Amino acid sequence: MSVLCRSARRVEASVCDRIIADTEVLSQVSALTEALVYTLSRPAALTGRASSEEHFQQALARVCPFFEEDRTNDCAGVDGNGLQKFEENKDGDAGAVGRPWDAYERALVPPPPSLQGHVWALKVQERVLGYRVERCPSVVRGTGVRISRVKEAGRGVVPKGRVVCLYPGTLYLPQQQPILLQSLNNPFIFRCIDGLLVDGFDKGLSRILFRSCVGRDLVGPSPIADASWLTPYPLNPLSVGQYVNNQSKLYRSNVAYQEVTVFPSSMSLEKRAYIPNIWSKSSVYSPLRLVALVTTRDVDEGEELFSDYFTLVS
Repeated sequence: MSVLCRSARRVEASVCDRIIADTEVLSQVSALTEALVYTLSRPAALTGRASSEEHFQQALARVCPFFEEDRTNDCAGVDGNGLQKFEENKDGDAGAVGRPWDAYERALVPPPPSLQGHVWALKVQERVLGYRVERCPSVVRGTGVRISRVKEAGRGVVPKGRVVCLYPGTLYLPQQQPILLQSLNNPFIFRCIDGLLVDGFDKGLSRILFRSCVGRDLVGPSPIADASWLTPYPLNPLSVGQYVNNQSKLYRSNVAYQEVTVFPSSMSLEKRAYIPNIWSKSSVYSPLRLVALVTTRDVDEGEELFSDYFTLVS
């Protein structure tokens, strides 16, 4: 049985300069996930209590824009290069220091998906990366993704070389892990250049399996992947890459896929909790594959994103 899937386009040598370095992709993703940890995550003992708008605004004010040329010392929270240790808990104490379960209760975990959490995450994205990316009705068909807002006043564009989306989903090695049942009526299977498959469908069996894998690989109270992309309110606003449509004669591509390997030592568990990918087989400490969508030219505010991929039979 053949599997119909999207495939990463092999970039020709003449346009290879349209793709930024892998380290730059990881830097941009890391800066956003660090800021999300700092502003949204809470100690496990406090996850049942909603964070206040006042506290969120205070935390957001301490986050430095990633592309700011002249970073000042006023941004004392997160600067994309290192998350400050939490010397005191948000909104109260999680428990007395020294108890056997203290480390468990103080582990930082994301909040449950909600409209408020998604709105806050968009504000963090705009603060850190300088723009917002959201799902929208597509100009071609169905659902698409557009640049909904650009922070920089007057210019109103996202420059070339910016990470605007991640392709979420369960990762499969096709020669070792079956994906036939998940592929039925599934238009969101992405095939990487080396054959690795990413199942980005947020319904049916694909949805059930992703949630199951996240629950299977919990480290204490901490998830190692973000399942909020399965809801209308993703806590990582980049996790909408599966909705980016293919280019057409009328609408040419403005983003390209870039596959990046993330090693466990380069990303903390707190930040992994905002990454929308997980292996179908348990491998908490194995390298993770990210598929990022990177702008190949300046993209205007309000413009829909279009990629360049082939639909293949593998």
